[in-house]
Amino acid sequence: MRLPSISVLLVALMMASSAWANPTAKATLSASPTPKPVPTRKLTPTPTPTRTPKPTATPTPQKTPTPTAMPTLSEANLYVLSNGGAGRVHVYPAGSNGDTSPIRSISSNGYGGSNAFGIALDTSGDIYLANTNGDSIIEYSAGSDGNVAPVATISGPNTGLVNSADPMSVAVDSQGNIYAAGTANGAVMEYPAGSNGNVAPIATISNANSVRLILDRRDDLYVLAGNPTLNPLTGVENQLLGSEVDTYRAGIHDGVRPVSRLFLNVSGGYDGATAIALDSQNNLYVAVPQSSGFDEIRKYAAYSAELAVPIATIVGENTFLDEPLAITVDSSGNIYVANGPEPNGNPEGLPGIVMEFASGSEGNVAPIAVIQGPDTDMGGLADLVLGP
Repeated sequence: MRLPSISVLLVALMMASSAWANPTAKATLSASPTPKPVPTRKLTPTPTPTRTPKPTATPTPQKTPTPTAMPTLSEANLYVLSNGGAGRVHVYPAGSNGDTSPIRSISSNGYGGSNAFGIALDTSGDIYLANTNGDSIIEYSAGSDGNVAPVATISGPNTGLVNSADPMSVAVDSQGNIYAAGTANGAVMEYPAGSNGNVAPIATISNANSVRLILDRRDDLYVLAGNPTLNPLTGVENQLLGSEVDTYRAGIHDGVRPVSRLFLNVSGGYDGATAIALDSQNNLYVAVPQSSGFDEIRKYAAYSAELAVPIATIVGENTFLDEPLAITVDSSGNIYVANGPEPNGNPEGLPGIVMEFASGSEGNVAPIAVIQGPDTDMGGLADLVLGP
């Protein structure tokens, strides 16, 4: 047997030593087998849950407190002013009809209001009377009843009401400012809220020829104006019957002129307007007694001017209109009319009658309610207004 040579053994030993010292070299000399692939597990994705929105809770509505305010006119009481005697103010509940007793009565006897011809209320329900004999404006507190003293009286040489100014109408705006119509001197005077005593007016319209005053919701001033004549309803010389309605913007000042004028197309003499009123839409109502023929209640469209004609007229024997002297309209459009004393009669002691016509009345229509009778305690009527 032939043994390997020493040189061959040395070469094999060197190669083994090199492979031990360098495993990479071994890998080079002998390729590693490819590892068997590990099968990938297919994962089913977990679905993302749909988020249900949280329901929004419906808030419980908070009840808004109702502010104390004047009632709407359809819910209001009716204030009726009888002139002469004790200068009574009778208050009748809403919906009155027939021989209805007043729920309150104010007598101005002894306080200078014995010949009051105009009445108005402020937003607090205080009552104002225009007193012709005393040349004054008298204020009573809201809810007054009986022979009570006034809380204020505008009277004296500084007021502009002296020298037989004969204030026949009064109005109060939303700020409490007081307006008086002097029929004998033809002026309109404005006094600041809370006036009492010998107070000078803050504004005067000197040549307004005023008969009656009313204010709309914007405090624009409407003046029934005319020329001095014998007033058949009062029997007084140099008082006025209206032949036009002049409108002044709120905030009158000395020398201001009307922004519009509506001519009423009355013939003069005993034919003239005695009263005006506005409804909630600013339609204008005018009471027009006639010396011959039937007396009328005319309705003009809001802001009528110049020679505009009425859009409706209540007239005819079924109406029972007889010298209408005062008129007012509630928020539903119902029309209240006070018949005045006869032309040649004595205002004191004559029976009074107040009629209510339905909203939209026109032509020869009968009233839907009539307040009349001994229990009403009404005398010759002068003015009326609605309020709390």
